[in-house]
This record gives sequence, C-alpha cells and structure tokens, in this order.
Amino acid sequence: MVSKKINYIKILCELIIGIISGTIFAIFGLLSGMLYGGNYGCFTFIDKLLGLQGYESCGLFATILGGLVGSLLSIFVLHRTSFQKESYEKIIVLSLILVIVIPLIIASVIRLPLESILLGLLRFLGYSFIPSLLITSLLNRKLFLKK
Repeated sequence: MVSKKINYIKILCELIIGIISGTIFAIFGLLSGMLYGGNYGCFTFIDKLLGLQGYESCGLFATILGGLVGSLLSIFVLHRTSFQKESYEKIIVLSLILVIVIPLIIASVIRLPLESILLGLLRFLGYSFIPSLLITSLLNRKLFLKK
C-alpha cells in the first residue's frame, strides 16, 4: 500500500534536476579533464584502468566523476530543501525549457548543425540518468518502504 504523503512531484524534480546538473558537471569535467590530461598527462592508475592515455583517459574519468558529483550534490541539496508543490512544478518546467533552449543558443552561436548538438546533449543526459535515478531512489526509499 502506497502512502498518500509521498510527494511525487518533488521526487520527479529531484530526478530531473539530477540529470540536468549531472550533465552540466559531466561536460565541464570532460573539458577540464581533457585540458589537464593534454597538458600534464593523466594519472597512471587511470590510464591503466581505462586503457587510454593522456587527455583521453583524463577526459573520460573527469566526465564520469563530474556526472556523479553533479547529480549527487544537486539531488542531495534539493532533497534537504522543502518548497511548496507549485514551486517544484515551476522548477521542472524551467529546467526542461532550459534543456531545450540552451542547445539552440549554442548551435546558433557556434554555427554547428542542430542535430549534432542535440545528439551530444542526449548522450550526456543518458549518462546522467542512471546515477540520478539511483541517488533519488536511495534518498526516497523510506517513503516507498513505509507500510
């Protein structure tokens, strides 16, 4: 039996914000990891772990780490705060609008085909989905396990 006190809008908001912030942190992680690995080389254990060298291994490792840290931080902060139900709905709508508008702006500024920007963004969003889903479900497990 599911309790009526579960705020599904808040849980959905945590999941969406986790995916979006995980994606943003993963992109910054990719860029900073590639920059660091290209200039200084990467750590030996990361090279051996990933089977790559230099900017490739640092970029991949920083992408994974950035996605995890971004998802974890944003979901944890949003889980600890409490807003009214309408505020969570506004956060969800604004986040989804930004996910659609920002790639359009990037594509027009860089003059890249829109398809390449959208496919890259969808790939990063997909990488952030599983950690966000796991973190959100772990933080809210007590709500679903109550009898």
